[in-house]
Amino acid sequence: MDLLSLQNVQDVGLNLTLKPVARLSVAFMGNVFWLANKNDYFYNVAGAPRSAVNSPAGTYNINPGYGNFVGSEITTIAGYALTRNSVLEAGYGHFFTGGYVDKSLATIGGSKDADWFYVQTTIKF
Repeated sequence: MDLLSLQNVQDVGLNLTLKPVARLSVAFMGNVFWLANKNDYFYNVAGAPRSAVNSPAGTYNINPGYGNFVGSEITTIAGYALTRNSVLEAGYGHFFTGGYVDKSLATIGGSKDADWFYVQTTIKF
């Protein structure tokens, strides 16, 4: 879902891809994320630290007193080959916030899980 960078993050993941018919593939992925070092920032996907400088005051910063569990994510992606040169793909992901995110956002109303959905077509020329 691109909610976080892999900088200062430990990621344990499991992927399963099925190909029930020749033109269709379905992937199921699960990931669990922890901060590698609680004395460093939690970084966004662009590699910038989530801190009081670029987040609302009282939220993300270096918080060694918080737990290091950032959250977990499940994703499903299905791809169907329409022709030899075109593929239709759809994906869904859900991010479950962890204790670090929950505590970091507690002062501004709390955290919420996130959902993400997309559909795309790839055409090769």
